[in-house]
Amino acid sequence: MPITKALLKYGYSNFKLEILEYCEVENVLAREQYYLDTNKPEYNILKVAGNSAGFVHSEESKGLMRGRKLSEESKAKMRKSSKERFERERKIGQINKHSEDTIAKIRAFRLGRNHSEETRNKIGVALGTIVKVTDQETGITNIYYSKTQAAKELSTSLDTVRRYIISGKPFKGKYLIEIIPGEASSEN
Repeated sequence: MPITKALLKYGYSNFKLEILEYCEVENVLAREQYYLDTNKPEYNILKVAGNSAGFVHSEESKGLMRGRKLSEESKAKMRKSSKERFERERKIGQINKHSEDTIAKIRAFRLGRNHSEETRNKIGVALGTIVKVTDQETGITNIYYSKTQAAKELSTSLDTVRRYIISGKPFKGKYLIEIIPGEASSEN
């Protein structure tokens, strides 16, 4: 890992660990993405919070993984850990049972039915998820206030938008999709 190599090369005293912000658990990925987009940290390999898409193991790492032999003890620990994680997730699922009315409200909220376009735009600006889509053939640029909104306008999935943001390649060979950190433009 680059950070490990840098720590060994430059020494621990040349690095610091700092808490940038305290936030609610449900906002962790959005805030992490905000800091990834605005700070462009040198040692972060991945560019999308909570997603390992785009990460490629080196040939050396692949060889080490292929060649490793796990002891029976290690295999047993992995099975136990997997079972414990499955059990925790099952229990959480049982704890979070909602009434049909609550489920309908959650669906409506997720679909944005409870927010005006202006409010959704403000939320997008506040969360730092402004997306710029440039048609490279015409030079026309559109600004969207969320990756979801950009995906909808491009008639594709959110995951596809994320992948093209990470890769930097043009979607359908013509639309360049980028995240704009900071203030929004009023351009549509």
